[in-house]
Amino acid sequence: MRMKTVACRGCGKEIAFIKTERGKTLPVDPEPVWVKQTAGGSPFLRADGSYIYGTAAGDADDDPDSNLIQGFVSHFSTCPNGGRRK
Repeated sequence: MRMKTVACRGCGKEIAFIKTERGKTLPVDPEPVWVKQTAGGSPFLRADGSYIYGTAAGDADDDPDSNLIQGFVSHFSTCPNGGRRK
């Protein structure tokens, strides 16, 4: 899926937006990551707006039986400025 990107006003990196199931629009890093679901894991947003919880994993081709799911990392967690404008 190709997502429209814009520059983050806080750090200048490319970001995309996904609307959550609750109707909020959140900034995410535009490249999806593979997520291994685990109880108590970090939140990742799926393209459909639902959340999954787990840890970022390697490439799904490395372990095809691992049931990895693609998700997006919130840009608030990767922005050096916390997504805040200078």
